[in-house]
Order: sequence, then structure tokens, then C-alpha cells
Amino acid sequence: PAHRLRQPHDLVAVQFDFKADPGTGASSGKPVAGSGEPTGGHRFWLGASAEGPLLELSLGSDVLALRTATGWHTLRTLKPGHWYNVQLLYHPASHVVQGRAGAPGDVTTWEALPLPS
Repeated sequence: PAHRLRQPHDLVAVQFDFKADPGTGASSGKPVAGSGEPTGGHRFWLGASAEGPLLELSLGSDVLALRTATGWHTLRTLKPGHWYNVQLLYHPASHVVQGRAGAPGDVTTWEALPLPS
């Protein structure tokens, strides 16, 4: 994965805002049977290759999840209809991502989650 960047020590920072789906019943945050993958919602991914995206997030009406080396990891629960800010920092040398997601007064942070190879 580090070969995808100009230098393996370069960091990739990404920030975006999104509004959790106001709730159509499509996203329960429960995994698709047998996959561990959150249902419904939208996807955000960074990078693309034959192996798939470098980083992949699932944004549902009630859960924000990251695909990690061991499967889908819930980063935080969401309130339908509320706005959230996501900040990600990818470390290519160690192939991990850290970040934070939330709104003023309600921010969840995470450190060094390993991404799929």
C-alpha cells in the first residue's frame, strides 16, 4: 500500500462532513448476514487498485464503520438527521488510520486501526 504514495513517509489527511440519513429504515447498523458488513447507507473510500480501496467507510443512518484488517469496525453510533465531521490520518509506513468523528461536544477518536492489506 505504501507504493501508492510518492513517498512511504507521506501522510494522507482527509476531512469531510456528512449528514446521517434521516432514517428510511434501510440502515440498521446490523451486519449483512455472514459478512459483518453494516447495511444500508453510503460508502466513502480512498484510493483504488485491483486489491480494492485503500480505505473504506460505511456511513449509515445510525453507525459509522471502517473496514479494518479483521473486518468491519464500528467507529461510533450516529443520530439520524444529524451532521458529523470526520477527520482521518492515514500512515502508509504502518498501514494504519487514526481519526475522529463527531459534532461539537460529541467527538469520538480512535488510534492506529490496521487496514486490510
